[in-house]
Amino acid sequence: MKVKQVLANGKKGSLNVGVVLILPEGFELAPPRRLSPKIKEKIGGNRGRGQIYPDGSKSNNNVSNATATGVVNKIIRKEKGGYEITILDASNGCEMIDIIPPGPKLLISEGESFKLDQPLRSNPNVGGFGQGDA
Repeated sequence: MKVKQVLANGKKGSLNVGVVLILPEGFELAPPRRLSPKIKEKIGGNRGRGQIYPDGSKSNNNVSNATATGVVNKIIRKEKGGYEITILDASNGCEMIDIIPPGPKLLISEGESFKLDQPLRSNPNVGGFGQGDA
């Protein structure tokens, strides 16, 4: 398969495959006492890919957009992957730093001008239910 997804460690790997099951109205699962412990732990809750970590930072499966209009002053590749991008804000001349998690490739380079909310890296989200319809 040619399509790859970004894994939790920032590397590219095989695409997860899932299913959406639409059940008829009124459908009920067996009572909890009839479910094995293994089944109980898999039922309920969103088992999807997390988008934001508890500290508020974005996970590596978010699109990373520029936080200001300006010029890329410096790009530092971090030791554990990802990037620290220093931006010279065009509106006030101040430097801002955007942290980009490991994963997809950067779309910008040092000295390049860009606009607010312009993507800084390729979109890590591939596949998924309904993405082609959005």
